[in-house]
Order: sequence, then structure tokens, then C-alpha cells
Amino acid sequence: MLKPQQSVILLRLDEPAAQAVRNKYIFYTYNGGSNTISSITSTTGPVGKYTPQLRIGTSGFSAQRFTSDYASISYNPKDHYIYYLWTALSSFSGSGSVPRTYIWRWAAGTMPTGTAPRLDTLCSFQADLLGVAFDNNGNAYVIEFSSEANGVPHTAYLRSIDFTTRTMGAADNLSLTGGATIYVSGSGDVAMSPSGQMFL
Repeated sequence: MLKPQQSVILLRLDEPAAQAVRNKYIFYTYNGGSNTISSITSTTGPVGKYTPQLRIGTSGFSAQRFTSDYASISYNPKDHYIYYLWTALSSFSGSGSVPRTYIWRWAAGTMPTGTAPRLDTLCSFQADLLGVAFDNNGNAYVIEFSSEANGVPHTAYLRSIDFTTRTMGAADNLSLTGGATIYVSGSGDVAMSPSGQMFL
């Protein structure tokens, strides 16, 4: 499907403020030969931009939960699903303890845009998770942040995560290059290259 030196990159970005709906999934093409990125502007087809319709709980008409705030996306090369994570930092009806990260997933090339019902969560974890990265075997890893009493700076941990058993592995402290300090946990992303390198 992909030509040499060319791939399709999935990104979640906000539309310009002038747009009526700002939160969307937008696909881009990357050309390695010219080192350029171009947005795909179509709203149809497997790489058209769209706004997922997501819910929490059994009510088919519960509130829309898709947002770009405190959220991230990732593609699992083994099961060919897109995973979306959103962390609730404030409690709401039925949320339980916070912070809590909710996970949704859907097959790549599909658009969960129906509202009756919206797509429900796969699972949730009582943790502040930045995002998930998958290796080629489908093994998943997340970045988790500690909850300091004064809010900052944060300590970051790397953990394995299993969405089938709903379990996370032991925390492994991250030492950032140059002694960098994390003051904001709601921004950034985590990605894994095909060779197994992780990038924050």
C-alpha cells in the first residue's frame, strides 16, 4: 500500500479557531524524498478528517467525550486499531476516583461518528496516563505521571499495560536528558518507532 520513502502519518490536531468544530482527527502524508508533510483535506474515505463520537457508560446518548485536551492517540500495528486515551482530572457523574484515564479503540479506516449510540470505552485506569505506544508485537507501554502535593514538578514513569487483563506493569522511573523537569502533564505524546525506540 505504501510506496518507498512515503508513509501516512496519523495526527490529532485542532482545526483553526474559525472552524465550527475544532477537535478532529486529521491525516497527513509524509514524503521522505522531499521531506515534506501535506494534510489530507478530504472528509470521506479511510483517511478523511472526522470527529469521533465517544461516550462513557451504557447510555447510548450520553455526553460527547472526545476532546484534544489531556488526550492522545496511537496506532497498534498488530491489531490495526486506533487507540484514544483521555484523562479526567475532575470528577463527574459516574467517573469514580480521579485522575482516571479512559481508553477507546476502533479499527483503522473506520470512522466512529454515529451518535445513536456513541462508541463506548474499552476500559479505564485510575491513573494519569499521557499516552500509549505499541511495539510491532502489539505490546503496549504508557507514560504515567505522579501526583505531587503541590502539583509540580511531575515524576514520569514507564509502565507496560494490558487492555485485556486491565493491568499495568511495575513503574520504571524515567530519567530525562539533561535533567529536564516536567511541569505540565497534559501536553505531549509518546510514540514508538518500528525499531523499538520510544520518543516523548
